[in-house]
Amino acid sequence: MNKQLDSIDRRALLSSAEDLVHGDFRHELKHITVPTLFITGGKDTIVPVEDTKEFASLTKGSNIEVVKDAPHLLVITHYQEVARRIERFLNIEGIIKY
Repeated sequence: MNKQLDSIDRRALLSSAEDLVHGDFRHELKHITVPTLFITGGKDTIVPVEDTKEFASLTKGSNIEVVKDAPHLLVITHYQEVARRIERFLNIEGIIKY
């Protein structure tokens, strides 16, 4: 793992992080043409639920799931719930049948 970290272009990583923090990609959402699921934490203070709802409204045919008590890193703290909701979405959309 340390070898992988040593090989990272730190300038590119910082630039990408800055884009994530300061960039506004909402205008790109209209170009998404595949079924899309937004999952957000109800207690996310980094990307609040209202922001995620806006992103979903700009993405044609998207779905939004709010995990009530989850923070921003819900894929770590609520991974089982996130996986369950992704699985359900994939089933509903007919992408994968479980």
